[in-house]
Amino acid sequence: MKKELRNKKKKGFTLIELIVVIVILGILALVVVPKVGGFTSDAALSSHNANVRTLQSAAMMYTAEKPGTAVTTANAQDELKKYVQTWPKVPKGIKNTTPAAGADYTVSIDTDGTVTVSPGILATN
Repeated sequence: MKKELRNKKKKGFTLIELIVVIVILGILALVVVPKVGGFTSDAALSSHNANVRTLQSAAMMYTAEKPGTAVTTANAQDELKKYVQTWPKVPKGIKNTTPAAGADYTVSIDTDGTVTVSPGILATN
């Protein structure tokens, strides 16, 4: 009689219940992790395209104030710092670009007013 009471007082999960919970969590992880990875790459791409547009706008303002003046990549940051508070860097989620992720963008302005930002705008997936 005492033995039966002891067994009924034991509370906890069986090994089967624990395995089922672990399997369910594993399936959820397989579904959620790839989706989160997609969000970060989309955010990096959006950030990159916004940086390019900002630099293009700054270069266009410079061109409007000083028409016919060329800006080379070497002196672009010095010439455009009046129009850009901080010079952006290529986001880390952007791959296969020149310059590489984490580097500064390069800008050049031809005497005819053509603005080139490298890397340029990238297409969204």
